[in-house]
Amino acid sequence: MTAWDKATSAQHWNKLRTATRWAMAEDIRAWRALSERARKAGDLARAQHCTAEAWRLAVALDEQFLAVGRQGWAAKARALKSAGVQPVDKSKRRTGAPTADTAPCALLDQRHRGARLAERHAERLALLALTGCRPAELMAGVGVRLWHDKRGRAAVLVEIKGAKVDAQRGHAVRRLGFPVAGGGTAVRGLASLCAERGGGYTLATTPADYRSLNRALAAHGLSCYSFRHAVGGDLKADIAAGKATPEQAAAVMGHRSTASLLSYGTRRRGRGGQRPRAGVSGQVKNAAVSRTARAKARARAKAKAVSVGATPAPPRAQARAPQTPLARGLRPRLH
Repeated sequence: MTAWDKATSAQHWNKLRTATRWAMAEDIRAWRALSERARKAGDLARAQHCTAEAWRLAVALDEQFLAVGRQGWAAKARALKSAGVQPVDKSKRRTGAPTADTAPCALLDQRHRGARLAERHAERLALLALTGCRPAELMAGVGVRLWHDKRGRAAVLVEIKGAKVDAQRGHAVRRLGFPVAGGGTAVRGLASLCAERGGGYTLATTPADYRSLNRALAAHGLSCYSFRHAVGGDLKADIAAGKATPEQAAAVMGHRSTASLLSYGTRRRGRGGQRPRAGVSGQVKNAAVSRTARAKARARAKAKAVSVGATPAPPRAQARAPQTPLARGLRPRLH
């Protein structure tokens, strides 16, 4: 039975494909080494047998993973659907994370001392569901304060320190504002806490807090990171509806480029609800935000390079030696 036959989901297929290719390549190398030893020892029958085994594995590797037109996960998914079986989907992008107002309910499970956990982590869940911050950013300490504009309208300001920041990506700090008027119970609850604590506070999260919260969410098929994907899906739905721009969405997520939103959530999973006003410590680059748009942008850049006589940079793959057994000349020769 092949990896294609065993695969039950896209993630399962990726793991099986990688593991099987590596194992088959190692076996081919081993058979070739045995064949060479037998040849040097004068055992031609043994050498021919080892060469035949290496050839058999090389052909199987080529047919299953390298040949043009080989079967991939898309073909397996179609085969499962035609047989009336729904393929398993474990993608984190298709999360069912609850909204900020209902997030604490995800912990109300007797197996995990739900009431005590909900009381312990209610603020963390509200911030995760509202802001989509990374768990590492939550553990770095999130600042929450109550702010009033010139007209006296109140808003909850959340300050997040970026976890993925370097010369090309991320923002050192982003600030998200949630108007209290018209806001949900989560925003009003955070506003009340700020008022009780002198106008603002910093929510601390220890590694023990993070492990406790993640274990409780895992009982429902969620994790702390699920809320980031959910917020990404909400923002994509807002972009499609014309309620937000890609630049505004990137600022909320803490991205330096609008293209990064492609990896988070799905538009169809948008939950609606309140979106914050965002301010970031740097500029947001407007890049293509869909695979089709990115492909068109690359094509335009290549055409422009050719028109001005520039030589396109060689692809990275050419800088490395081929890694597959067949490309490295491991297939036995029959002549």
